[in-house]
This record gives sequence, C-alpha cells and structure tokens, in this order.
Amino acid sequence: MENLTANTFSVYPNPTSESAILDLKLQEKGVVTIRVFNSLGQSISTLIHNVEMESGRYEISIPENFERGIYIIEVVINQNQSTRKFVKL
Repeated sequence: MENLTANTFSVYPNPTSESAILDLKLQEKGVVTIRVFNSLGQSISTLIHNVEMESGRYEISIPENFERGIYIIEVVINQNQSTRKFVKL
C-alpha cells in the first residue's frame, strides 16, 4: 500500500481572497479523492472523486466562490488521508 507521506500537497496562496491552487505531487499511481470541509466539518465540495492518477505533479484549482472562513482540504490517496487548513479572506 502506498505511503501518503511519500506524496505531498500544499495550497497556495493561503490565505487568499480569490481562487487558490492545490499542488499535488504523487510518487506512485493511486486512486485520489479531494474534498473541502467547512469549519463545522461538513463536506461542501468534492474536487476529485476516486480518480486513478499517474505519478507526477498536478495543479488543481480551488474555486473562489467559497465564503470567507476556514476550510479543511482532505486528500485521500489509496485510502490514506492527509489534511491541510485553507483560509478564505
């Protein structure tokens, strides 16, 4: 099974008042899901859902239509989860 620590992702610019980019680097091919949660823990957007992706670097757009607040971005690769905080100004 793939180790998520071998893969990395970041969100920039963060914080932002506009759209942002999720920069995802996959070391190996994997099934990827990316979701955005609000501060109440509710899933408000799925950017990618169970998509098989080859190894490499991906830039995924985070829409600017989110209201001001703090969000959690969850990346799941082959059932291994990692999260980052994202702030919309």
